[in-house]
Amino acid sequence: KMLISVPELEWDIIMTYKVDTSTSTHEEMNDPLNIYPNPIKVGGKLSISKYKYANDKTLVSIIDISGKTLFKKFISVKDGILLPSNITLGKYWVIINDGVTKKSAGFVVE
Repeated sequence: KMLISVPELEWDIIMTYKVDTSTSTHEEMNDPLNIYPNPIKVGGKLSISKYKYANDKTLVSIIDISGKTLFKKFISVKDGILLPSNITLGKYWVIINDGVTKKSAGFVVE
């Protein structure tokens, strides 16, 4: 009988997004979503820069660190994202999805 020890395994989380490459270039897909100000004050307005597909059909979600969706709405992100009243002090993720590209960024409310 032969015993082989197996070391503990570690798992990484991998996120996969399907992107229509006929309308996006490799460079655009790898550009980070830039939001400011970060940190932001309670009730403030997040602005987004370098977002090339922003239009009136952009789905914006804000998720807290526990994974709970606190805000999900189709808005024009060109005008910024006014934080709703249920967004209080803490760390959050904003996810922007215009149907072609899906990007996210973390932010802090102070």
